[in-house]
Amino acid sequence: MATYNKRGYKTPKEKVEKTEADLVEEVVIDEKDSTTAGVFNSLDETASKTEEWVAKNQKYIFGIVAAIALVTVSYLLYKKFIVEPKEAEEVKQVTQPKEEEDLSKKDTSKMTKKERKQH
Repeated sequence: MATYNKRGYKTPKEKVEKTEADLVEEVVIDEKDSTTAGVFNSLDETASKTEEWVAKNQKYIFGIVAAIALVTVSYLLYKKFIVEPKEAEEVKQVTQPKEEEDLSKKDTSKMTKKERKQH
């Protein structure tokens, strides 16, 4: 059988061992000249202020979240156990007279003329 190379097939390159000296480069950045370092410092300050505010107002935040959850659950329970049964009862009341009318029409069609006059 003939063998062939698939299109785009490349032979694997030989692995070169790296020493620790090649992997670790010491970078010294002067924070005064670097805008990135300044941005990160301001982000750290903002994050620490936010963390302090959240820690200070943790009870209020938890209370607001709990109140929203309570209102949502209450609404869903009200809709499920109060509104739906009322709607079902209303539908039943609306359809019941129509059903009775249909039954009365069927019953009178089977009656004789004399029985219809008496009815």
